[in-house]
Amino acid sequence: MDDVARSGVSTLLVSADPEIAAAVRRLCAVVGAGLVVASDSVDVVRQWRQADVILLDAVAAEELVALRLPARQGLLVLSGGADPLNAWRCAARLGAPRVLALPGEEQAIVDQLVLAGRPQEPRGPVAAVLPAAPGAGASVLAVGLAGAAAADRDVSLVDLDVFGGGLDLLVGLEGAPGARWSQLRGADGLLDLDQLSAALPRSGRLAILSCDRDDAAPLPAEAVTAVARAAAATSDLVVVDLPPSPDCPVVDVAIALADRVVLVVPDDLRAVAAATLVCRRVLGLGAEPLLVVRRRQRSRLRPADIAGALGLPVAVALSTDRALAEAADRGDLLAAARRGANAGAYLELLDALRAA
Repeated sequence: MDDVARSGVSTLLVSADPEIAAAVRRLCAVVGAGLVVASDSVDVVRQWRQADVILLDAVAAEELVALRLPARQGLLVLSGGADPLNAWRCAARLGAPRVLALPGEEQAIVDQLVLAGRPQEPRGPVAAVLPAAPGAGASVLAVGLAGAAAADRDVSLVDLDVFGGGLDLLVGLEGAPGARWSQLRGADGLLDLDQLSAALPRSGRLAILSCDRDDAAPLPAEAVTAVARAAAATSDLVVVDLPPSPDCPVVDVAIALADRVVLVVPDDLRAVAAATLVCRRVLGLGAEPLLVVRRRQRSRLRPADIAGALGLPVAVALSTDRALAEAADRGDLLAAARRGANAGAYLELLDALRAA
């Protein structure tokens, strides 16, 4: 029997496990959320667009991947005792930004039910910048893109490369007061939007969350999700700088959260070979990347050659700009990117992101 909502929040649970159903029913009762339990695909398809929150156990998530249902907000996967890595893979392919353990993370589920009952905050798009290989120049592109956008809007730049040395170094904010990832690792559920916005170091209208230089522990998926959502609710654009490791769990989380993935490929043969594997993985997670080619002065590979190899059109081609490397060493990359040879390319990429 369906439970009637008192809070106005409708919840769909897809699970044949009676223990999971009983636990979710108790949580819905706490916040007055209605609950429909579906055990077959017909019910799931009918309720997919209607429910405010959809909870899938790991078995259901794996089965629903084959249905190729449209991505939507409010989707969570419950791992239970299942293999958490497989649960994350299924979540990424379904567009679910979080995997929660039940039992164990009941409060996070309650937070999601409460959040669904609130008026929705305006949401800025999330662009994840992914290098095809180490040294592709993705961090420079992320800074340039964020800086170009921050000329006339509020932008958040989120650093997810724990071995990258910290994006704050590139923009001269390494000594600026404000939060780094070490202070936000415990973020989960509902993150206070105003507190996050006020806590981050800023350069004009650009807020930056940088990794630390003395802590390379993996970033928790729950914290990345909470921060990205809060940043999107307080920004007109969120740019996420990803590590050059497409099999890193945090990359899967970011791709699931992102509206668009920007794949940065240098014009050398090994990078293009690596990009074919990276591109295959991104497509397998349900995202279609925008291709950015970084050109060198003596390369025989043309952007059109790279586009043909990857089966993607070139969104933007970046030229070699040695001044950017020098500016990064001085902590002046933001200003240098705005006046450098690729300033127009960053604006083109912003237009491509808006059109996507």
